[in-house]
Amino acid sequence: MFNNVEVDVMSIWADNYMSTKDDVWADMDDVGVLYDLDGDNLEGDKADESRSDKNMSDEDGAESHGIGIKDSFILSMRNKGYVDLDYMKALTGATETEITEDLKGTVIWLDPDKYEKSRDISVSWVSRQQLLRGNLYKKLKSAVGLLMETEYMYDTVTLLRSELPDMVEGSDIHVNLGSSWVPTHYIEQFVEELLDMIIGPKITYDEFRGVWTVDTSASVAYMNNNYVYGTMRMSAIAIIKKMLNARPVVVYDTIPNPERDGEIRVINRDETLAAQEKQKLIMDAWQDFVHGNPKREAELQELYMEKYGYKCSSYDGSFLELADMAPVVTPYSHQKDAIAHILLGKNTLLAHEVGSGKTLEICAGVHELIRIGLGHKALIVVPNTTFSSMCDSYRQMYPSDRVLMVSPKKDFIPAKRSETISKIQSSDHEVIIMAYSSFDMLTLSREYMFAKKESELREFRAYISRCSRYGERMRAEAELRRTNTAYEKYRESFKDSDTACFDELGIDILAVDEAHNYKNITIEGRVSNIVGMHSSGSTKANRMLEKVQYIQSLDSGHVIFATGTPITNSLADLYVLQRYLQPVELKLCHIDHFNDWINTFCEQVHSFEVDVDSKNFRFTTRFSKFHNIPELMAMFSDVCDFYQIAEGDMQLPEFNGYKDVLVRKSDVQKKYIDDLAERTEAIRTRRVNRKEDNLLKITVDGRKCALDIRLVQPDAVGENTDNKCRSCADRLTEVYYAYPGTTQIVFCDFSTPKNSFNIYDEIKGELVKRGVPENDIAYIHEAATEAQRTKIEKKFNAGDVRILIGSTMKLGIGANVQERLIAVHHIDVPWRPADMVQREGRIIRQGNLNKEVFIYRYVTEASFDSYTWQILENKQKFIAQFLSGTLSAVHRDETDTADTVLNYAEIKALAIGNPLIRKRVDISNQLEHARINQRQKQKQLIKQREWLEVVPARLHTRKNRIAAMRDDQRFYLANKHSVANDDRIVFGEKLLDALAHNKYTVRERIFGSYQGFDVILPLKMSSEKPYVLIRRGSGNSYEVKIDDAKALGCSKRIDNVLDHLGQEIERSQREYEQLESQKDTAEAEVLQGNEFDDEVARLAEELSNIDAILKEDVAV
Repeated sequence: MFNNVEVDVMSIWADNYMSTKDDVWADMDDVGVLYDLDGDNLEGDKADESRSDKNMSDEDGAESHGIGIKDSFILSMRNKGYVDLDYMKALTGATETEITEDLKGTVIWLDPDKYEKSRDISVSWVSRQQLLRGNLYKKLKSAVGLLMETEYMYDTVTLLRSELPDMVEGSDIHVNLGSSWVPTHYIEQFVEELLDMIIGPKITYDEFRGVWTVDTSASVAYMNNNYVYGTMRMSAIAIIKKMLNARPVVVYDTIPNPERDGEIRVINRDETLAAQEKQKLIMDAWQDFVHGNPKREAELQELYMEKYGYKCSSYDGSFLELADMAPVVTPYSHQKDAIAHILLGKNTLLAHEVGSGKTLEICAGVHELIRIGLGHKALIVVPNTTFSSMCDSYRQMYPSDRVLMVSPKKDFIPAKRSETISKIQSSDHEVIIMAYSSFDMLTLSREYMFAKKESELREFRAYISRCSRYGERMRAEAELRRTNTAYEKYRESFKDSDTACFDELGIDILAVDEAHNYKNITIEGRVSNIVGMHSSGSTKANRMLEKVQYIQSLDSGHVIFATGTPITNSLADLYVLQRYLQPVELKLCHIDHFNDWINTFCEQVHSFEVDVDSKNFRFTTRFSKFHNIPELMAMFSDVCDFYQIAEGDMQLPEFNGYKDVLVRKSDVQKKYIDDLAERTEAIRTRRVNRKEDNLLKITVDGRKCALDIRLVQPDAVGENTDNKCRSCADRLTEVYYAYPGTTQIVFCDFSTPKNSFNIYDEIKGELVKRGVPENDIAYIHEAATEAQRTKIEKKFNAGDVRILIGSTMKLGIGANVQERLIAVHHIDVPWRPADMVQREGRIIRQGNLNKEVFIYRYVTEASFDSYTWQILENKQKFIAQFLSGTLSAVHRDETDTADTVLNYAEIKALAIGNPLIRKRVDISNQLEHARINQRQKQKQLIKQREWLEVVPARLHTRKNRIAAMRDDQRFYLANKHSVANDDRIVFGEKLLDALAHNKYTVRERIFGSYQGFDVILPLKMSSEKPYVLIRRGSGNSYEVKIDDAKALGCSKRIDNVLDHLGQEIERSQREYEQLESQKDTAEAEVLQGNEFDDEVARLAEELSNIDAILKEDVAV
């Protein structure tokens, strides 16, 4: 669409302009992109270079001031954070015109968004990387529209056209039914064609509430709606409504409550599976509709690119001088790039790998924002465990800054809290460092929160005033009443703070370290029961969101989030981060509601986990796939600054890959894993209550068993001497003596120090047996306070403690223990990719004095270990590629990264040690589903045969009715005569009187004649809805509504019905043809038979073959 922008006005203007305009790209190779300019040499030949093109004398302008125009731009970006022409004029002595003429199209460009808002060229100039942020297709469209207003926009159009992201092939775009970017008329056309409707449905999308509605006041083809694409329990229309709103397709039965009076709803398994099969048919039909028509696919392609035409953003911070930073600190290039991102954007996520120096980026970013006047007072929020190290780092980097360090143990205790908050509010401190526990106590003021809530209510009322449809308005008003009631309760229960509130402290910069700890916000959307997602968030996360929104409401507001693990489990975590940092973009793309975000980027699976020989089931909803990943990645890159440590970067220690230690599985462990499969079978067959046992518990027990059988069977005495604890102790001891003065960490999440058997004490005991002094071994759990934790870390960094054992939560997050750390030992497998990143971030980190480090993984053979490690590695690889923007353009789809609970098939395969077992269970699942579909299809075929028996009579009746209507029309047109108004009034008065006495009569009565037709008073007529029938010898009757009619209007209403006989004939003819089409469809389906018969036979044969192979293996 935009790669070949052809605008008449643009070509006319360009011809005139280019005849006199120098080639703005002529010196592009010399200037390069924005920050290729030499920012360190601000004197000498730069001034000559910048003014020579203008043939200006030395005493005229810039050179007399000693600063060249291009250098003034660098200084403006360095000291102002934006293109400040007044500042540049003061530096150079040049005029605004001279500056813009010299820099336009090579260093600065006119931003169409800024210019459209201000209509002031002077404040609308931006750097290259500022212009190339956001949706470039949308910017280009805006810039083209502004060409006639200013010739400066030409350079902007040229650059944007050259930098547009590649147009995504229409066939590669995944379009869900319910994607909010798809105009409703496409969906209306699809439903009309799919269900063979005479009059298409009215489908509306409510942007405010994120809700789709489907109005089918016209008739829907019965066969297509209830058989072909729907079921008798859930019609195709009902399924489509759920798909549009990302709701699960589930059929419920209502049964008596076995525990108390009343009824309960339970899932009907067979009917639900049948409806879900129809859902797949509808989705397949929708994909054919979208991609099967080249013209339609091209139209949707352009709409998609206009909505999601983002290009991966990047920032170059080489222009930054950072002169205030202490000389002992030297930032790396990626850190300067991140600081540039902070300065040039309003919201930034520092998604840098653990150990890559985010602390420096936060401190420098905050300092620079305040130094150049883009912000005034910053609050840096950090985990309690890293509060001291953040304070030390800031003090080391900027010893002269006015910093208030709020200790949670000293300054925020109840007795001093009010004094501390007052100091934050009134003192001249520009930076405040605060721990989580203190920050979470800060609240927003009554005035701010009430004003925010009331603004939301006003927005809701304004939305209701725009509702044109009665049903839509009624639903919205009901929701508004509920919202009002909730607001009143909120006002009544609101507790005022005894101290100044967050919005009263003067904070306009908020930096949050390890921000993933606040990801559990309330998800606003009409989706539920999704694995890993919660509709109700935590109080601390919801309050964080409110505080972030307050900062974003300020003109000078800046938000900085930092985390090495932005995606802790599922890709759906991105939605939470976008809610925090990209709320405007979400609204612009109409994906601020979670269900709309899902329908754009996700594919949900609503399914039963049905296993071989099992008659019971569990209904689950999870994200099976994510789609359109490159566009989501590019959109997110606008706020996400990602960095992954590459080999040779940052003077990090060398790491040459994992050292995997294979541990032999004992007979006791083998038997226990066999028992896990039996437990799984008992759960599936409902022989055990799921509160007592479930797949999560089995997964945990399986991983504990792989770690040490005594964690699940304390009394077990294994004959295997090669268990994990001993193997780990062997490697620890080897490294201990081979590398004197170094330290090591053992990570273990499935066991903690206690009186009974535990991994910590077992490893320590084995180490002591091998001659390692007990004083050289410590547990991080020994630290009950922050001071004790700091003491252990210092001893460890000093080498006074050489082996430290701890969990991911206590030792893997925020601990600076890298100085002498030479080896990390994963004795168990962490749950999530984020846990693995945090663990290994302790050793591959700046400040490690070792040139080479080692990471050991201990894997019990044929257990849960190797399989779980493989899952984690694949997930983390994808997450890193996504965040870095390095995914291939063809990598458009990906399975979700969530859910580490093993399923039945995986447990069985691990238990027996034969991968064919997993295939057998998968085939068994497929066979069970196929048999259910086979039964449902057989029921449908029986119904269709019964329907086909009565269709001929219906067709005959309709054909005769159409013929009679044509005869009535010919008669009316041949005999129609004019009627005087007086006669009409008399006729009408008598008719109204007759109808008034025609309440619920038991037989029809002829009232009289009109235009050759009998006017009949109907039987059993309601007085509230009076009507008459008109009829002649053909036998057809036509209903004429007389409610609210005046005397004069009665006959005119009859005229109206007779005048429209032609349209009624056409409608009836379409219904006749529709019925014939349904008859052909039903006959074809009956002739085809049950397509699931072959699938059942194929799967049954495949299962039989697998069983035969397994039987042979057992015999051997």
